[in-house]
Amino acid sequence: MAYTNHMKNITKYLLFTAIVSLVITVSSCQKKQSELPTEIPTSGVLEYDIIYSGSIKNNGLMGSMLPSKLYSTYSPDGLKLNLQAGLGLVKLDVVATEDDSYLVINISGDKMIVPFEDLFTTYDYEKRDSDVVFTHREEKEIMAGYESECIIAESNSPFGKARLETYYVPFEPLSKKLKDSPVPDVPGFITAVKITSEDANIVIMLSDFEAKEVTKNDFKRPNNCKHATRVEVDSLIRINFEKTE
Repeated sequence: MAYTNHMKNITKYLLFTAIVSLVITVSSCQKKQSELPTEIPTSGVLEYDIIYSGSIKNNGLMGSMLPSKLYSTYSPDGLKLNLQAGLGLVKLDVVATEDDSYLVINISGDKMIVPFEDLFTTYDYEKRDSDVVFTHREEKEIMAGYESECIIAESNSPFGKARLETYYVPFEPLSKKLKDSPVPDVPGFITAVKITSEDANIVIMLSDFEAKEVTKNDFKRPNNCKHATRVEVDSLIRINFEKTE
């Protein structure tokens, strides 16, 4: 039952972190803020540090298996997020574009793809529209060296009252709509995300980025995956993590 009590919540954190970042203390390897470019490239690769509060990080073995980095490949055509958890046991790729959005999850070499249309139900969208309250903070704040605007989303969650603060530099022009995504578009270049629930919190902070040419091919679905539902993915995660306990 350890999975039920710990790992299930952790996998929800992982999915939540990856997807809300699409709206999308720093480690010692972070570049100095003065070294980050003043001009934001139109496409490139981003690196974020993920910092957890003690109530999450110190949760025994499960706390030690959480990801410390989030990577994002972006262009005007879309976004791709990469996460690894469970000491490399679980790898997540989240892709969202105007034409296609999907999740690829690799669990112990078993690679599966779940399109957003199968990942999110009508109930999920209804809960988003009815339960989530959005506000825009008037004051700007410096995040990762950039003057950033902030959108705040608050709702009740399985972890209690949840608050999500997304800091960003607005895109010019505005980004395209993302297919089947619970977050329909990205307001700008994400500099930081703060997730708070009860006595637990997660901070995602931009630590580095590199200008790079990114094409539509970078967002194409891989061929070596089998289609799966989110129920099947959850079941496979449960089986694999129960083996490690």
